[in-house]
Amino acid sequence: MTTLYKIPLEGVNAWFTQRVTLDDNDYVLSFIWTERESRWIFSVLDSQGGDIVRGIPLNESVDLLHRFKDARLPEGMLFLYDGEHLHCECTKEGLGDRWTLYYGVDDE
Repeated sequence: MTTLYKIPLEGVNAWFTQRVTLDDNDYVLSFIWTERESRWIFSVLDSQGGDIVRGIPLNESVDLLHRFKDARLPEGMLFLYDGEHLHCECTKEGLGDRWTLYYGVDDE
């Protein structure tokens, strides 16, 4: 069974950072809206702001970190969920409202 944790996104502007604790480790998530691509891009940084992974497209309903192999990343799944179940790209205004970010961990 998987336990899901909603990651509240605060101060959603065209660029913002969010501090989170996942698997007892502190991270900084950085979000940037790109007008040219009309999409959100995010990065995962350590608690001091050092890069772990950068430039990840914020796609809906996929594990956003699955392709990265870095021991500093959390072990669970990080994914974006469309609250209206339409499975379309996240809009600039919809992040944190219609589209929410979740972290899932397998229960042991």
